[in-house]
Amino acid sequence: METIEEIKKLLKQEKNAFVSKRLQIVAWMLEGVDVDEVSERSGKSRSQVYAIYKQYRDEGAEKLKSKNKGGNNRYLSFADEAEYLKEFSEKASKGEFVRVEEMHKQFEEKSKQTYCVNAFYEMLHRHGWRKVKPRGRHPKKASDETIEVSKKLTQLSWI
Repeated sequence: METIEEIKKLLKQEKNAFVSKRLQIVAWMLEGVDVDEVSERSGKSRSQVYAIYKQYRDEGAEKLKSKNKGGNNRYLSFADEAEYLKEFSEKASKGEFVRVEEMHKQFEEKSKQTYCVNAFYEMLHRHGWRKVKPRGRHPKKASDETIEVSKKLTQLSWI
């Protein structure tokens, strides 16, 4: 584990603001500054300060310098997602209705993981899909009154 001098040296060399703030938090904690004071100085919550310091203690300063913040926890690669969506794309191109609920359910069965609906919509967006709903009424549809009059006229013509 690095000493306070080594952390300060890393802090002077660091150009990334995100990493610099994390190193500064560790430096303050190693100097013995109270957590509430560190939280106030850094603009981070107490739990964030503790999490950053714990990460430093467990994994060292090099892990703090990692710019990877996590995320991108996909169960399938982009190519696998595209392969999965190919089947539904073919259905849609034939004019069949493709429902997201069905797609989502099959996707969870294939990946053997629960997958939040919002994340599934993000995957669809990533692959250029968009939500299209059938319109409720044709724009040139006659009014209800005109339809009723037409029905009456049709019945009279049979007499």
